[in-house]
Amino acid sequence: MNTPRNIEGKFSDNGVPHTSKNTKFFSLKRGFPIWWKGHVFFIIMVLMLFTNKSSWADHGDVALFTVSFLSECVITLLFITECFKGKA
Repeated sequence: MNTPRNIEGKFSDNGVPHTSKNTKFFSLKRGFPIWWKGHVFFIIMVLMLFTNKSSWADHGDVALFTVSFLSECVITLLFITECFKGKA
């Protein structure tokens, strides 16, 4: 028997039933945490690399640029994939 208490949680505040169709397929809010955490980790790693800059080889700047570019590509790819709705 559906009493008001039992059906209360099945509806949102505006009276629309909670279904998976109410959630957006693509949302930047879902991807922002992975973007933020990825960049914080990346900044920490770059700062750790710069502590040893005096002993770098002459072409060390090119290697740092390559690592930075690839890291940004991975973070962006993770951000975009996280923005899509999962099947969970």
